[in-house]
Amino acid sequence: VFTLPSDHEFVTFKTRVGLDNDVASAPMGATVEFRVFTEDPTPNNDANVTLNLTALGLTTDQKAAISDMWTGESVGTFSNSEFTPFLREHGSGLYRIVPLGRADNATLQLDAKENPEIGEIVLTASLNGGQEENAYIQFERDGRILGSCKVENGGVTAMSIPAIEGTHIYKAYYSGNPEVANTESNEVKLESAGVKQTVLNMLTLPITPCKGGIQVGCCDGILTSAESHIDIYSPSGEMIKSVNLNNAPLFVSLQPGLYLIGNQKYMIE
Repeated sequence: VFTLPSDHEFVTFKTRVGLDNDVASAPMGATVEFRVFTEDPTPNNDANVTLNLTALGLTTDQKAAISDMWTGESVGTFSNSEFTPFLREHGSGLYRIVPLGRADNATLQLDAKENPEIGEIVLTASLNGGQEENAYIQFERDGRILGSCKVENGGVTAMSIPAIEGTHIYKAYYSGNPEVANTESNEVKLESAGVKQTVLNMLTLPITPCKGGIQVGCCDGILTSAESHIDIYSPSGEMIKSVNLNNAPLFVSLQPGLYLIGNQKYMIE
């Protein structure tokens, strides 16, 4: 029996309910309670979420330009705890925060050298005038991000990457920090012979593509190749895995896609 609110014009209603198996087959019986809501009972947890910029390293009253990374639009200029974006329940926001009023006195010098014996290129970035605390160097090849390294060791940061054939442009970027502005390095053009191809005897070291990866080695486990490992690369020259063969035969899991192993291409489904 339900008592309907007196200020509503409805006097009857019809509905359907369902009981799960735990209730329907309860050995000792069960009590079922039905509730009627005259308004939407769903809680509304949408809220303005405050971000304290000083917790990110900005000084008190230091201004920062904030933009929405999803829309690309500028949100405005804020300091301290002024930035309070409105977020839906279970929602999130992604923002770019650029401190203002920073010193513009940092310089970044990039050097790139290839070691053809191991098929790698060493990128070395030297930072002058910048600060190391909470700062990073980002390396790029032909405008594509290779990775980032924390600034340390007196401002000298290095990254080793697989070489890929052809002429490529390398560049580095200094993130800056709340006191020092970000900056970019010089461009370095480098011609490379390409990724060093590991010589594999496929008769003694068979590699079989399978669903979800590759099978390396024969079923009887006999390997006559002198190689102790194989390197697996993406088509762009990024090393994905380096696999030790001491326990061959073995299965190497890989995400679906095209891979380079030695002088062969393998498509993984």
